[in-house]
Amino acid sequence: MRIAICSYSQGVGNGIARMDEYLLQYLDRGTFSVLYVFIDTKKDGLFERVSPGRIHLSLDIALENLPDIFRHVDIIQFNGSYDPVICSAAEIAGKKVVIEVMHNIEPGMMHRNVCHTVCVSRTVQRAQLNASKTSVIYNGVDTQKFVPARIRRYPEKIVVMQPARRDKVMHANLENLAPRIFAHNGNLEFWMVGPGQDTAYGENFSAMKYLGVRADMEELYANADFMLLLSKGDSFGLVAAEAMACGCLPIVSHDGGAAEFVEHLKDGYVVDCSRPEGIVPAILEALNARGEDEVMRLAARRKALDVLDIKNSVWHYEQLYAEIVSKSCAHESCGACLSKELPIMESRMMTLAMYHRQGRSLCELAPFFSKLVLTEQGFDPGRLRHPFWGNVFEIVSSLAHEMVLSGHKDVAFRFYDKLLSSRIIFPFYLQNWLESGPALDARTRIRHALDVLGCG
Repeated sequence: MRIAICSYSQGVGNGIARMDEYLLQYLDRGTFSVLYVFIDTKKDGLFERVSPGRIHLSLDIALENLPDIFRHVDIIQFNGSYDPVICSAAEIAGKKVVIEVMHNIEPGMMHRNVCHTVCVSRTVQRAQLNASKTSVIYNGVDTQKFVPARIRRYPEKIVVMQPARRDKVMHANLENLAPRIFAHNGNLEFWMVGPGQDTAYGENFSAMKYLGVRADMEELYANADFMLLLSKGDSFGLVAAEAMACGCLPIVSHDGGAAEFVEHLKDGYVVDCSRPEGIVPAILEALNARGEDEVMRLAARRKALDVLDIKNSVWHYEQLYAEIVSKSCAHESCGACLSKELPIMESRMMTLAMYHRQGRSLCELAPFFSKLVLTEQGFDPGRLRHPFWGNVFEIVSSLAHEMVLSGHKDVAFRFYDKLLSSRIIFPFYLQNWLESGPALDARTRIRHALDVLGCG
């Protein structure tokens, strides 16, 4: 059975990338042939076969190259939610079995040829519109790598770590909580770990260590006493599972995926973050029990071995692949696919939006914009109801306005016309278009659309 696992991320500091790597490592190669396709958003014109099982492909040429790659596989898997590039390529290739893995709390199944949604927690599953086409498969931990320390490096201190990127949305951040916690217990050290966590953003606090992105996370967990992550609506919380495998007790928020597998006072702590005034007392309760919580630490390790081990996760994926392929007859083509039905326009617009957000200059983006507007196809408003597209349209419409200001009215006007002809109307681009001096017939259409929106 041949599987293509597609991803936009790789590296040690990313939980999604770790799960992709685990699948590559642990899927039964006697049954499954795995191809990893990394889609690079930072380079152009890249197509590289890194090894027989790895392809690196830049986003700008992905849609042109992926169909040929996909024709040779049975299953296409990507990290959701809506990905018009991968889904378009799969449909062009005539593939029935497209699986999305939802790592965020949002609806999936945003493309017609996605046949199944893997949810990394029940929290994610509850956000899906069709539960009958979903499975819950927890992310997993390599429990042979993430192990408790035989001798802790800092036995004289209680270490609390927060592994999270700097911009993660939190109920409460350790950086802000630490001084208040330290006032009650001066035998503490705090570690901030993850992207952006390499320097203080406020007043420097002596007990706070900024460690940034680390490749030795298992060492940090094994030498910390507690892992604090009070994030808002986390889909799973892989760091909590990794901490448990190392005997480091997790302290997690009540409203995320980690609360599904962390049992309060048994193998960790679950904090009711709906009551902000109770957060610090709840953390202090955990810290004050240090030295009397060895049973909980053993239970955390046991939970990781029994429930959260990566080999359990991979086994569930293997069962899912076999079941879906047997039902879908993946080796058969799904019939003729008319290009006008495929979201080529959306694919190119998403590419443009991603490049614009990365800070590429107008000069660099102009060729991509021209390619977008020269596409004969229009937009499908039915596919663009997903909230994701509101942000994409705002970005690309802002770029179109920049094109007008730089003297490229014709290209921008063709983009505006495609939106309006596709019955996609919103005030921002309509007003910019109207103020830019379009032809008389276009002005009439724009004013009518604005009247419909109540903005005339």
